Amino acid sequence: MAYAIMRIKKIKSNPEFTKIMEHNYRLTPVLNADPSLQHINEELIKLQFESYKEAFENAINKSDYYKTHKIRKNAVRGLEILMTYTDDISTGLNLEAWKRKNIDWIKETFGEKNIASMIYHRDESTPHIHAVVFPIINDRLNAYHILGNRQKMRELQDSYAKTMQPLGLERGLKGSVAKRTDIKKFYSLLNKELEKKLPEIKKGETIEKYKARAEAVYEATNLNYLNERLKAERKLVEVKTKHTNEIIEHKKDISSLKNKLKTYEGFEREFGNIDTLKKELNEYRTLKNGLHNLKQIHPEETSRIDIFNEYMESVMKWEKKRNKLKEKEIEKFELARDLNTDK
Repeated sequence: MAYAIMRIKKIKSNPEFTKIMEHNYRLTPVLNADPSLQHINEELIKLQFESYKEAFENAINKSDYYKTHKIRKNAVRGLEILMTYTDDISTGLNLEAWKRKNIDWIKETFGEKNIASMIYHRDESTPHIHAVVFPIINDRLNAYHILGNRQKMRELQDSYAKTMQPLGLERGLKGSVAKRTDIKKFYSLLNKELEKKLPEIKKGETIEKYKARAEAVYEATNLNYLNERLKAERKLVEVKTKHTNEIIEHKKDISSLKNKLKTYEGFEREFGNIDTLKKELNEYRTLKNGLHNLKQIHPEETSRIDIFNEYMESVMKWEKKRNKLKEKEIEKFELARDLNTDK
C-alpha cells in the first residue's frame, strides 16, 4: 500500500525564506542529496525573481492593504508545501503524471498568483516536490484562512489524497497516532546504523580490499535493516490508529444510544409506555375514521357530528387550561418549599 504524503510548513521570516531557497535551489550542499544527480532536478513553476524574499516583497507591494498597514511581526509570510509518497510503488508510479497532478492541485488550492515556485527533486532517495506559496487572501496575509484548525488541515489532506488517488496513492490514516519523523532525526538514525564498527579483517586480505568489500556489504545490510524497521513501525502505527479510531466510533455509538434512551424515557414519562400509547392512538384513529365515514354514509348526521367535534375541542381546551393551572400550583409549591429550606 502506497500513501500520498503532503506536509505544510509556515514561513515567518526572511531568514527562513533564505534557508529554504538555499535548500530548494541547491545553493548549499545537501547532506542526503547526490550532486551527480542534480541535473535531473526540475523547476516545475519558475521563480520569477532572484529570491523568495524578493518575490514576497513584490507580492506585498502589489497589495493595496499593505500600502496603509504594516505586516504583523508574527505574521505567516509564506508556506512551504512538501509533496511526496511512500516508496512502495516508486518503480510503478508515473512520475510525469504525478508532477502534473501536484502542479494542478497547488494552483487550484492556493491560487496561481500566490505561487512563488515549485521544484521537483530527484537527487534524493525519494522523489519529492517543494512548493513555496504566499498565503494572501483578499489582498492581505491570512494563513489562518488556509490552515485554520485541525478540520481545515484534514480537508487539505483529503483534497490532496483525492487528487492523487487515480495514480494509485492512498490517503494516510485519519487521526493517526504516528508522530512525523523529523528529517534530521531520520538521518541521525541512518548515520548511527552506518557508523557501526566493521568486523575484523580476514587473513591475507589487504586493508583497501577489505574496506571496500566490508563497507559495501555492511552499509547495504544496515540500510535494509533500517528500512524494514521503519516499515514495521509504520504497520504498528496503522494497527494502533485503527484500534483508536474503532474505540472512538464505539464511544460515539454508545453516546448516541444513551441520548436516544434519555429521549425515550422522557417520552414515556409524558405519554406512557409504547403499548399504552399505541392502544390510545388506535382508539383515536378509530374514532376519527368512524366520524368521517358516518358523515359520508349518513349526511343527515352531519350537524350532530359537528356538535360532537366542537364539544370535544372545548373539552380539550378546558383540560389544557386545567393542566397549566396545575403546573403553576406545583411551581408555587416548589418555590415556597425552597424558600423554607433556605431559612
